[in-house]
Amino acid sequence: MPVLRGYNSPFFNRKEITAFLKTLNKCFKDHEIDDDTEKKERAAEYSVRQYRKDIERLSEYQDPSVSWLAFQKVLLREYRYSDSDQLLYTTGYLEKYIKDFKALVDSSTVT
Repeated sequence: MPVLRGYNSPFFNRKEITAFLKTLNKCFKDHEIDDDTEKKERAAEYSVRQYRKDIERLSEYQDPSVSWLAFQKVLLREYRYSDSDQLLYTTGYLEKYIKDFKALVDSSTVT
């Protein structure tokens, strides 16, 4: 696995959980890590201290019977509001996009 907080290493700071998990899964594949418990531990290790503690408190993290796939779904749900990949096509995103576009039109920036 890449050095913690090293160049090009995965890192989670509450934003973009989807991108973090994609990068982490690539590292697992590259380094042939197949154990679900180890994957969960690595996900916590590569997170900012504050969120590492939050992740470690999740019951799915502590339960060895929970698979890595199920744990990823929990993380995606927990951090969905700070993940642009998950917010992209939601009603709230589209409403904000329309509001921002109308503001540009009103300010004559866009014609």
